[in-house]
Amino acid sequence: MTVKDKHPVCLLDLNANRSVVTPSLQHFPNAKSGIGETAGLSSSAFEYTLLRVLAGNVPHRIYAKDTMGRFIFANGAVARGMGVSDPVELLGKTDFDFYPLELATEYHRQEQATLTYGRSILNQEEHAKYLLLKDEAWMITTKVAVRDETGQIIGLVGINYEVTTQKAAELALQAAHAQAAEVTVRLKATVARLDLEVKERMPRLIGPDFIGIQVADLNAARTFYTKVVGLTVVSNGPPGAVVFDTKPIPFAVRTPVVDLHAVDTLGHGIALWFGCDDALHDHLASRDVLIASPPKDGPFGRYFAFQDPFGYTITAHTVQEAA
Repeated sequence: MTVKDKHPVCLLDLNANRSVVTPSLQHFPNAKSGIGETAGLSSSAFEYTLLRVLAGNVPHRIYAKDTMGRFIFANGAVARGMGVSDPVELLGKTDFDFYPLELATEYHRQEQATLTYGRSILNQEEHAKYLLLKDEAWMITTKVAVRDETGQIIGLVGINYEVTTQKAAELALQAAHAQAAEVTVRLKATVARLDLEVKERMPRLIGPDFIGIQVADLNAARTFYTKVVGLTVVSNGPPGAVVFDTKPIPFAVRTPVVDLHAVDTLGHGIALWFGCDDALHDHLASRDVLIASPPKDGPFGRYFAFQDPFGYTITAHTVQEAA
């Protein structure tokens, strides 16, 4: 909205090399002496010339507002950014004439803190949207209070410099990082899935499913494990062995197949059985693992034995994994 009341305002027209001044400039008193006088100019004329040259030649948007938030000074960059051809067209107008209501309200709220309490706005990033141009831009904004000789706040001065190109590059980089992070997550998920598939397809041991120990006296062992330990014997055990109904895997004692007092190789006296799938034998043989006993059919199904790197003999027999 355009502020229309009896308060006079001023706008400096840099393009036409003139200024439109009303009595409100009495709040900005001219100095009576200064460096400008040495060049044949009054102090106020010299200061005006410096301001006009500076503001008219920098690409940044330089402006000033009175305590009502109305423009009293602007360079050509401000006018072009707002969508008007001449800075004079900004005379007496406010942000509500050039920005969407929500954005103009936020700018007004921030500027009131500067105009009321003198709080400076320094290097604040803003995403500006312009009504007349139907365009938008990213700005770095600084606004500070202007005070008279008594210290009273009489307005503010601001400078905006555009960083739209840099912001676009920053946003593109952020998007690229986000996309890369998403690709990384998907890649990790794919690798994990493929790793699981490989593990599921690769022949492997499933886990222990039988424990047996060789004993010199089978009857004494049967008596001990049933009468003392409390185990129950299954009815279909193989000859020369006593199998107990233990969970989760069976446990058995059996007559020795070697002289337990004469052997010096690890593993004698204890049988370690593992369930396996059909392909494990060929898988181990292809990797030069020592096959201690070739595949054969036995009381617990088809089995074979291999020797681990430490000298223990492991018996593996084919089982069907639970679904």
